[in-house]
Amino acid sequence: MAKRIAFLESKGLTQAEISEAVARTTTTVAGTLSNDSGAIVGGASVAPLPPAPDYRVGYAPAPPQRDWRDYTLALIGAIGFGVGAFHLFQVISSCFDQQTVDSCRKHGQNYVLPNLSWPESAEQKQDRERLESQISSISTALEQATKSIQDQTEKLQQVMDSNTQEQEKNAQEVRFVRDELEGLKQNLP
Repeated sequence: MAKRIAFLESKGLTQAEISEAVARTTTTVAGTLSNDSGAIVGGASVAPLPPAPDYRVGYAPAPPQRDWRDYTLALIGAIGFGVGAFHLFQVISSCFDQQTVDSCRKHGQNYVLPNLSWPESAEQKQDRERLESQISSISTALEQATKSIQDQTEKLQQVMDSNTQEQEKNAQEVRFVRDELEGLKQNLP
């Protein structure tokens, strides 16, 4: 506190201004700032500071704001759950109306078990064969594409090699003609 007062004195504030600044920075018993009213400093009014946030342990954060989208999703979920529960109630009540355990077992075997069972082995085998045939056709197409690309690469390499040989041959012919011209120039008087 003494450092703050010394700092304010070094800035040229009067004793009244220093005491007002100290009074504004002292905290109340609750731990909030005692800046309840706006002050006028240098002709401009300063708004009071908001209270400091309370970071005590045990307080839950404020719940998020809800809007129409949240309520719409909740309504759709509730309707879906309600329809499913209604249908399940109809199935169960039809079993109890008949008053026989055999009819409930039959209804469960005809309605519930097919929806919960794994696919039969014939279906799995057909799916596996279909996937294998698709994979083999894709791999065959990839092999053909790879072979075609390799063939084209080899042809391109051959063309580039022959082009390089032609350029070397032309360069040799140009050197030979130049040497002959130089020889003719030297032989001419």
